[in-house]
Amino acid sequence: MANKTRGRFLVILLAAVFCFVIASPALSGQGDGSGGGQSNPLILVSSNPTDGQKDVELPVLINLSFSKNVINMTVSDNNRKCFSLYSADGVLVPVEVIMADDQIEPEKKRDIAVKPLQDLKPGTSYTLKVSQELRSKSGVCLENPVSINFVTIGKPSEEKSDESAAGTTQSETGSSTDADKTDAVAGSTTTDQNETDSASNANTVQEENDTVSSGQALEPASENIDKSSAENSDNGSSSQAVDENRSSSKANEKSGIFHTYIPYAVCLVVICVIAYAFARRFKR
Repeated sequence: MANKTRGRFLVILLAAVFCFVIASPALSGQGDGSGGGQSNPLILVSSNPTDGQKDVELPVLINLSFSKNVINMTVSDNNRKCFSLYSADGVLVPVEVIMADDQIEPEKKRDIAVKPLQDLKPGTSYTLKVSQELRSKSGVCLENPVSINFVTIGKPSEEKSDESAAGTTQSETGSSTDADKTDAVAGSTTTDQNETDSASNANTVQEENDTVSSGQALEPASENIDKSSAENSDNGSSSQAVDENRSSSKANEKSGIFHTYIPYAVCLVVICVIAYAFARRFKR
């Protein structure tokens, strides 16, 4: 009887020790994945490109490294919403926030990549902002909001130069029109017939100017329609990217849950094997 009691106690003790050793990584949710727990602040350690960097190669992939685990499935959904990219004129650029699975690739638990979903313009300044709502696995928020400014390589677009040239052409057209009108008035002082011809010419010039003005008014309208169509297309691609991010996030969560409960399943199997072995031994 004493041997059976001692054997049962030994089985329970061995099972408890084994379970603690195997399941300790899965139960370490109170840590931040990098040591220090909640006592150490969450900060940005490095970035590529760095703040103030110029001549950044296109296409751009912004890599960020933090001091704690910021990709765990308990905080990944929240942290995906903490990144925003703006152009120099304040236009929001849609981005994809890329995170690894810290259960499969624990060495990447502090790393996040931000990928623009549309082509960035050459020679243009952009700012990546990281919200202070960014959290680590241990629940620590980003100590201070982060802004990373960089300039892409190349020359800026020539849209402004084209606009200046168009303005110069219009002013030249206006000057020639004024000169024609002056000549018509001067000619009208000589003879009545010339006055009639000059008035007719002036009317003809005015009609041509009205036609040109109406054509110029139609061009901005068509440009606005094209811009509106482009914006709608960008919005559609942005919404599609958001749906893809949600799908990948759900897949990562399922994968993380699966890897989290593997130690428990192993513990259960080991306990059953040990109990079965000791039971057969004491029956003999």
